[in-house]
Amino acid sequence: PSLAENLLEPCPHCDGEGLVMSAETVAREALAGLARARARAPGGGLVLIAAPAVIAALEGPVAAARGALEARLAGPVELRPEPGYGRRQYDILEDQPWHA
Repeated sequence: PSLAENLLEPCPHCDGEGLVMSAETVAREALAGLARARARAPGGGLVLIAAPAVIAALEGPVAAARGALEARLAGPVELRPEPGYGRRQYDILEDQPWHA
């Protein structure tokens, strides 16, 4: 398969006339964003909020890459599906520990 075939899929909104990033591609993009967020602010947990299809990719086909990242980060990433998000939309939150 070509690079485009690996990264893109037919657009569900235009009956396949165009191409959009696949959920797996966005999931891998989000993993890179998580790594950058950790480099900027070490410590605490990370939360990824994304479209349900992207979260499903992180729990399925991209789970091994997520596990490798979590091992590098020395902690899990909390995944939160947000049905109102578009496929390419995601947010990364730094979940800082509480201090008394």
